[in-house]
Amino acid sequence: MSVQSLQRDSTLYYVNRVAAERTKQLIERVKTWCIAHEVKQRELADKLGVSRQLVTEWFAFRKKPTSEHTLTLLGLLKSSAKPNPKAKKLKS
Repeated sequence: MSVQSLQRDSTLYYVNRVAAERTKQLIERVKTWCIAHEVKQRELADKLGVSRQLVTEWFAFRKKPTSEHTLTLLGLLKSSAKPNPKAKKLKS
């Protein structure tokens, strides 16, 4: 294996690790958002046009959202209104 090939493989490995970590962070933020806004997985699935089972798979980190769903989730988090003040708070 050439040095360039090893560097390329190392770079791809790093990029994939970073992408996986960022996806995990996004899903954690979406979970927190759902709790704060009292949104059930079924309701989130309906908003996204996916099955509840797929949202469950994302929340369990068994599947990753597509690029399109990732952008939609980011938009949802960015544009969301203030959370319901009566909603349960997450324990730290």
